Amino acid sequence: MSTALATALRHRRTVGKVVGAVAVLLTLAAAFFGAGNLLFQLRAEAATGSVVELETLKDEAGQVRVPVQYTVLVRFTDGAGNTHEFTDPRPLSDPPAVGEDVPVLYAVADPGQARIREYLVMYREAIFCGAWALVLGIAAEELIRRRQELSGPPHSG
Repeated sequence: MSTALATALRHRRTVGKVVGAVAVLLTLAAAFFGAGNLLFQLRAEAATGSVVELETLKDEAGQVRVPVQYTVLVRFTDGAGNTHEFTDPRPLSDPPAVGEDVPVLYAVADPGQARIREYLVMYREAIFCGAWALVLGIAAEELIRRRQELSGPPHSG
């Protein structure tokens, strides 16, 4: 095998290891986000809230962000009959209209910790990280495996 080919294969394997390490980190991030949302969901109570206000997100210069995203202020009544308001922590591109009823999950111990119960939005960070982990994991495997195919079987001796 030529020196240039050996060097290229070594670099390819190194890149494969780095891409694989990033894939592992993204897998851990997906597990972290997913587990956090699942734990919140398991400890939360459900309620119906009403959208009180939409606020357009702006950048540091005060300009409306593109694509346009909104934060949603929701009012709901907990199981004890107390009224609470919260701003959903996740910006939405297609928010519900003001006055529209929305399903809510809230922490019983702290009803201020609440979210609009929309599972795709709740788990989007986990889905995003998991999808990229899968893509990068396949790329890493391909980079490393291809090196072994090009260099041939290991020599016995």
